[in-house]
Amino acid sequence: MSEFAVDVFQNLTGREPSDQEKVNLVKLQTPSDLRSYLVRSEAVHAAFPELRLAHEIIALRNARENPPIKLVIGAASTRWSGWTSTNRELLDLLNPEQWRAWLAPDSVSNILAEHVWEHLDFDEGLMAARTCQIFLKPGGRLRIAVPDAYFPDKKYYDYCKPGSYPGHKVFYNHETLCAVLTESGLTPHLLEYFDKNGEFHGLPWDSSEGHISRSRHNDRRNTATTIGYMSIIVDAMKSA
Repeated sequence: MSEFAVDVFQNLTGREPSDQEKVNLVKLQTPSDLRSYLVRSEAVHAAFPELRLAHEIIALRNARENPPIKLVIGAASTRWSGWTSTNRELLDLLNPEQWRAWLAPDSVSNILAEHVWEHLDFDEGLMAARTCQIFLKPGGRLRIAVPDAYFPDKKYYDYCKPGSYPGHKVFYNHETLCAVLTESGLTPHLLEYFDKNGEFHGLPWDSSEGHISRSRHNDRRNTATTIGYMSIIVDAMKSA
């Protein structure tokens, strides 16, 4: 399998795998392992984007036939058990008509978007929230995480602010993010955030409703007493 995996990678990308990629490839034991690796590989996606799109289409059809439908939006290579990972090529938050090709309104139980909304401007963020509102089931949940403009750390602020980190257009605080979600017709419930005085607020939350890696308890840069990195985390609920 190891030599075959390396050959497949080379044929798809048109190049030799790096040393680290080769280490990962030789660990693969089964065709299923290889398939999962290739779908997650950013190098393969860059050279052969149709492969990931085809995998996402199959996964979305399976989720539609075997609800509940739980979507990860802007997933890149992220995969969570029980969730269907999608990217802009399949489900564009700014194009609800594209969603209608795959999903019925009021059909999705959960939508997860970790560090997606900051790549949209305010108007786009509102449009994206409205798209989610259309397709969520009554009582459905949109869980969003974005960088927190009130996080009292200059290095964090300078790293995340628009014009610094590539693609960032908006630096939300909990007030501005909740305002966008409320205007879209959803009801926001804050789970983690800093207030304008630099005080952290956090409520218990369940990863089964959407795992956030860049959070108080899941980010490895944090300790029991210090926060090195976190996000505003909010559940935006559709009325039942």
